[in-house]
Amino acid sequence: MGYIAIGAAQGRTPAIGHYCVLAKVYARDAFAAALKSAGLAAQPTAPGPIGMWPDPDGLELQLFQPPAGLVTAAVKSPLPIGGEGLVTPLGVDHVLLQVSNLERSLAYYRALYDAQAERPRDVNGRVWFQLERGTRVGLEQTQGGARIAHYAIRVAPFDRQTLTDRLRELGGRMLPAPDEPDVVRFADDNGIIVELRVASAS
Repeated sequence: MGYIAIGAAQGRTPAIGHYCVLAKVYARDAFAAALKSAGLAAQPTAPGPIGMWPDPDGLELQLFQPPAGLVTAAVKSPLPIGGEGLVTPLGVDHVLLQVSNLERSLAYYRALYDAQAERPRDVNGRVWFQLERGTRVGLEQTQGGARIAHYAIRVAPFDRQTLTDRLRELGGRMLPAPDEPDVVRFADDNGIIVELRVASAS
């Protein structure tokens, strides 16, 4: 997985807009033809490589084939930050999509990522697709509106208490994670849900 895009374009409430996956080979026309032959939506939102591919609920995916510009050549942000960060990000762990019809969405994502990437449902009824380098895309049935519900970042070990204290100072709201006690889960100052997971030693 390449990145998570967050913004408030066109006057929208700040939210996760789309996510990006890096593909070993990405031929736009061939990809569209494969979706179409599977009876799935095959119309991107814009021409060229910037076009998003909406799923059955309109949740948007962007595909890139490396080299992929800033996706693989990230630089330090020029935005002023008071002090050093409290965590060291190592990569995207997962993104969770809440969908209106799980079975319909499964057909789409099996065609997209291959059924071999699918894992059995977890204890919460979610279905995960295991991508390379330990990243995952999860699907969860929702009774509300479909959305990209949250994302998780894999980080180096950190001081949990120092982090939670600082998050509260910054306007974040700590969220319970009884199903994953080792995860730090919080809503940022825009209400976007984020998880931090310490990378395993392996």
